[in-house]
Amino acid sequence: MRIHFENKLQAARFATAVANVTGREPFLSRTATPSWLVQTSDLNDELAGAIFTLLERGTPCHQVTLDQVAEEVETGRRSHQWTRPDSAARRPAAILPLMPAAFTALRGRRQAVAAG
Repeated sequence: MRIHFENKLQAARFATAVANVTGREPFLSRTATPSWLVQTSDLNDELAGAIFTLLERGTPCHQVTLDQVAEEVETGRRSHQWTRPDSAARRPAAILPLMPAAFTALRGRRQAVAAG
C-alpha cells in the first residue's frame, strides 16, 4: 500500500504508527512532487484508515497499538452495518406502484390454470 502525504511530519507520524502496529518499518521517501510517500505491504485500506483516524483524534504515533487499530476497524464496520445498501437506495420508485397490479395478474392466471 502506498500513501501520499504533503507534510513530512504527517508522513513520519504515520510511518511510526505503522511500525508500532506491524512491527516493521515502512519505506518513507520523498516523491518528485513536493510530497512524501509511505509504502508498506503490511496494510490494507481498513487498517490504514483506522491508523489515520487514531492519529487524527490525537493519539500519539508511538502509542498506536494493534488492539486500538482492531477496535477502530470493528467500530467502522459496525457503523456501516446499519446503513442502507446502495442498491436499495437506487431502486426506482416507479416500479413500486406497479407491483400490486403484477401480483393481481399472477393471481388471476393461477386461478385460471387451477380452474382449467
